[in-house]
Amino acid sequence: MQYGPFVRRTSELAGISDQNASIAVQSVMRTLAEQLSEKESHDLWSQLPSEFEPARRGVSGHELGYSSEQFIEQVATLEGVPVGEAGEHVRATFTSLQEAVSEGELAGVLNEMVRDAGYLELWAPPREPVSPPVPGLTRDEFVGRVESLSGLPREEALSLIDATLLTLADRVSAGEARQLAAHLPSELQLPITSASSPAEPFDLREFMRRIAVRSGRGSHDVDPRPVLRALAETVPHQELQDALSQLPEEITALFRQAPV
Repeated sequence: MQYGPFVRRTSELAGISDQNASIAVQSVMRTLAEQLSEKESHDLWSQLPSEFEPARRGVSGHELGYSSEQFIEQVATLEGVPVGEAGEHVRATFTSLQEAVSEGELAGVLNEMVRDAGYLELWAPPREPVSPPVPGLTRDEFVGRVESLSGLPREEALSLIDATLLTLADRVSAGEARQLAAHLPSELQLPITSASSPAEPFDLREFMRRIAVRSGRGSHDVDPRPVLRALAETVPHQELQDALSQLPEEITALFRQAPV
């Protein structure tokens, strides 16, 4: 996950502006670097974009042994906000972090930093606001658009939609998948919302292979572009850009190519 989407995700969860979310993220990550060993912080930062590096430079030390209350107080001091507000910022940043790094790295972080039950609450699943669904969009309208673009009969179009959405959800973070799903008809949300974090970093070849297997079509016959085109027409521009930022260029190109 790139820095911009990370900050926007934190902004949505904490209910603050992107500018304040960036300050919160840097404050939380600086405090996290002080809580972790130098090796673990290096491993964690290796999975994050370069904009996170200032938070790790010049820390006062490592393995400082903060309790959960002390962790929040340190963040509050760095941000210049009340302790209660800082706690919400910590929770939001930790949620974004869970969606941005691998499960193995996350396990290493938790193993080093969790010193009391308060930390478990800080890392708990969020009470997150989800983008409102697009009014008036129905399952039949979305499926009809894919039918029109692909020339497939309805049942085959439905299979292609489910296979493509599920594979796309595999490739982006669970949080981003949920945000995309919020803009689809409820009947089409399950393939996306069933995905688990973190994103799987596979390439175009694997992307196509999974869609082919799930749709019951040969890898040379499957074409996900009608579904991706319909998705791009449905999802708000900024939401789509956040999702595309998590994909390699060879996959994002499919969103721009007109179906044949």
